[in-house]
Amino acid sequence: LVKYANQLQDIKKYMSIKQFIEYFKSNRLKDSNLYLDYLRFAEKLGYNLKDKKYLFPKNLKQMHDEYEKQIEVAKQEKLNNMILKRNKNLLQNVYETKAFIIFPANSVQALINESSQQHNCVRTYADSYANGECDIYFMRRVKSRDKSLVTVEVRKNRVVQQRIKNNADTTKEQKRFLKEWERKVLSKVAT
Repeated sequence: LVKYANQLQDIKKYMSIKQFIEYFKSNRLKDSNLYLDYLRFAEKLGYNLKDKKYLFPKNLKQMHDEYEKQIEVAKQEKLNNMILKRNKNLLQNVYETKAFIIFPANSVQALINESSQQHNCVRTYADSYANGECDIYFMRRVKSRDKSLVTVEVRKNRVVQQRIKNNADTTKEQKRFLKEWERKVLSKVAT
């Protein structure tokens, strides 16, 4: 019990100490943190922890990992919905010339794809983008809209980051386009 002292208060929310000991002994378990994480996942997913089949899973590690995946899927769905909503609001800022187009990111997968193509960390901006802390745009050549060219971060209608592959600086031509977009489109958007 001394070994699990830190977790016992949290575990007591779900069961008696006696039940905890019996479950751990009968299943030869050693990791109370894994079990506590499992209980939190099950609770988040809405499982009835008064039901013994959920409270005392037969294969703790397998169920822990399964519930963790379910939580991740739910989180990604929620982020995607939030990003899609932001995207719809930001579509008014799409700007196109003969050479370039710039448009807002529309999903977590789009951010992951951009990160992969550009070898940058824009995928880690998903939460910030979804919550409206920043705006993420992709600048492309008009003739190759699926191929990443410049990743752009905007805050308060100002370009704060503009990066090409491997976080390198943009070309003069790309900078000119972004300045023009900022002046013609972003500066006219109410904050």
